[in-house]
Amino acid sequence: MSDTPLYIPSLEQRKKFTDYRMGVWGNSFTWFKERSWATIKHVVIHHSVTNPTNDTKSDVDYIADIHRKNGWDGIGYHFVITADGMVWYVGDISTQRANVADKNDIVIGVCMVGDFTKGNPTDEQILSAHDLCKFFIEEMPQLVNVKDWENGVKGHKELQATQCPGTNWKGVADSIYERIKNRIPYTSVPVPQPEIDWEKSYSELKNLTDTRIAELEGQLNTCTSTNTTLGVTLAEKQSVCQTEIADLTQKLKDAQKENPEIKTIIDFTFGEFIDAIVTRIKSKLSIK
Repeated sequence: MSDTPLYIPSLEQRKKFTDYRMGVWGNSFTWFKERSWATIKHVVIHHSVTNPTNDTKSDVDYIADIHRKNGWDGIGYHFVITADGMVWYVGDISTQRANVADKNDIVIGVCMVGDFTKGNPTDEQILSAHDLCKFFIEEMPQLVNVKDWENGVKGHKELQATQCPGTNWKGVADSIYERIKNRIPYTSVPVPQPEIDWEKSYSELKNLTDTRIAELEGQLNTCTSTNTTLGVTLAEKQSVCQTEIADLTQKLKDAQKENPEIKTIIDFTFGEFIDAIVTRIKSKLSIK
């Protein structure tokens, strides 16, 4: 019995992977042939041409029931991707299933739920299909012949005459293939905000704050020291000034005592005043 467990990190991180091999109807482990890894050449994308519902498990079971009615012993795909982007692992990848006529031995069959002749896959289906295909191309070295997107990923119609997986698979600017290959959903995905290392940010802010506080404390100490020095200098200057003022005041008093009092007009008699005027006039006129 073939039993190949899979762990696909990108799908697990998004919680978009379910191993449903034991739960789905039919034989998921031996039907209908086992094959070597080197036999596998392509991951083939299909659409179910069924309408998705809100019960994704039921959508998978409905496809399995269609295949049961075909008279098969198990579901024909290896994976089913429902509208919510969940990847249901339904047929062991080391077994040959039934999804591409005459080429089932060389393909891994991936079916997306929906009718892509009438619409497009959901954003989540695009993302999950990309993550699944990328895993097989880049992260599963056992698949030695699945090496790149161009040859490794095919639409059903590229290997068989059919409309599957829809009219927009390839050949148009906005093809399903290009969106899956480049992981471009139809709705823009918001750019995630960078995670903040709060512990690191707090540590950096604390160090910056501590440094600034130390600088301010240093400036405060300098100002306090300068203020003290200026206070002492001011007190000394004030004492010198007071001493000089006292000396000058005393000198003024002494000068007043030592110099005779100078007469003013009111100190002269009228006659002395007239004589002084006459004497001055004579002097100006040079009269003897």
